[in-house]
Amino acid sequence: MDTLRNLLRTSPPARPQTVSERVVGALTTPLDPRAFSPQNPHFIPLPGSKPIPVWAAILPPLSYYVALTLLPPLSHHGAFSSSAVAATGKWQTLATSLRFALATISIVTFAVLPFAYHVPGSAILTYQLGLVGCYGACRVFDVFFLSYPRVPRRLRLDTSKPATGRQYPSELPNEQWPTQDHPVGFKARLWWALDLLISMRGVGWDYASPDVRHDTNPWQPPSRRQLHRAFFKIGPVLAVCLFGLRAMHASDYMVTGMSITRLPVGLRPLFVAFTGVSLYALFDFGYTVVSALALPVLRLIAPSATAAAQPSEELHNVDFFPLLNPVNLTELRSVRCFWSKCWHRLFHRAFLVYGVLPFQRLALLIEYAFRWIVARAQGRAAPSTPFADGRPSPARHADPGRVLNRGQGDWGKVVGAFVASGAIHAVSERAALGGRLALPPQHATVLLAAGKGGSHGSGIWSVTSFLPPFSGAGEFTFFLLNGLAVVVEAVVGKIVMAQRRKELQKAKGSSVQPRWYDIYIQLTWTLTVLLTSGELFVEGWLASGLVDELTFRSH
Repeated sequence: MDTLRNLLRTSPPARPQTVSERVVGALTTPLDPRAFSPQNPHFIPLPGSKPIPVWAAILPPLSYYVALTLLPPLSHHGAFSSSAVAATGKWQTLATSLRFALATISIVTFAVLPFAYHVPGSAILTYQLGLVGCYGACRVFDVFFLSYPRVPRRLRLDTSKPATGRQYPSELPNEQWPTQDHPVGFKARLWWALDLLISMRGVGWDYASPDVRHDTNPWQPPSRRQLHRAFFKIGPVLAVCLFGLRAMHASDYMVTGMSITRLPVGLRPLFVAFTGVSLYALFDFGYTVVSALALPVLRLIAPSATAAAQPSEELHNVDFFPLLNPVNLTELRSVRCFWSKCWHRLFHRAFLVYGVLPFQRLALLIEYAFRWIVARAQGRAAPSTPFADGRPSPARHADPGRVLNRGQGDWGKVVGAFVASGAIHAVSERAALGGRLALPPQHATVLLAAGKGGSHGSGIWSVTSFLPPFSGAGEFTFFLLNGLAVVVEAVVGKIVMAQRRKELQKAKGSSVQPRWYDIYIQLTWTLTVLLTSGELFVEGWLASGLVDELTFRSH
């Protein structure tokens, strides 16, 4: 009888889900990589943040891409009647409104990523979420608002070989390259938007970073040979560095807490060096493998979108361009050289627009105020305004960095670039830390509060002892100190060269010759700055468990 009652009480079978319900369910499902990644007990999400759903990961780049397809102006070529031209104008107005609406959606959804969402159980992916959110919002705002009404243009590259059969590198400045017309057809717009979306450094575009060359000289092996380089050159270096990091991270020194100050002073530079080389190798390995696999696909689909191209023109960005320049230890003669020639330029545009330009203007105003005060004190006429020739801006110049006056406010340009970099990385570090402070046990505030003059841990002083007490301060301070180091070495270099010129004039020599000891002083300075300030960088990585995930260490 009870069995019969239970059968009668059984609810009817569930109604099968409709297609729309399945789609909504799939889009609202959080991304959770914990089944495929090592456990990270140190990762604590930002209070109030939610696991990122699929739709929140797709919407920012998708709205950006659709807006890019509407960025080139609509053409009324072939429309001979006034009514056709008027119709084109109406469609242009509609496209402009839709474009700005999509761009605004993209900016907002990019910007909230590191504050409203996290990737469950993963500090590394949450850190990447911060980088993607900050850079994405900055990039979209630059393209659609700061650069308005200028639209990026593809450069017209001549791939025909000279009569000698040998192609030489072109020395033509970036701003003097001939450009292509904007796309008109639907397929051409789709390809143009995809190319612009993935071209962070602007390879083949008029806004390219200074390290990019636009000629077709095969100075790098083709993409099909890059896999061999990735697995047999970069891979072993990465494995050695990760093994060294894991060994130090799992040592008895780290039992009492995750801090760089727990390690002996002799191991700290090695830990920082292994972390830096690991990042270098990971960037290069990932970029090379993805490029080698993706470029053949791009070559297959490109002709359909560029069927109208001339045989001697290259309308698509399908040539392998290296992410990082090969590092030679003897070339690391300055901190500036490391960041400008050895590290990647993926965020160059963001640092230029949001760091270099505003900080150079600030530096020029400070220098102008100083000259004005001196001139007034000496009874001379006030100097001319520093902006008499106009201000370089993305709206007037494809790459405003190329038209900046050399020698004017240079210190502001340097500091601005590093401050912008520090701000973006600080937001990412804060997201990985969950808003927590990453302070070493012998931090100055802790010692003052405890009323102790000594230190905990290894008993050795560390630059991390003076970290500002806010979440994300480690990476921000790291980049700020490196920027100041670039300014200091430039000032010292000018003083040394001036002194040597005086000595040269007395000796009646022809040119200033480098000293035999210059390279040793320069290498010592560069490595000291990078490895010492690097402790600020890795402190947050240890506290958030980023190193645990990087070395595949499970707990």
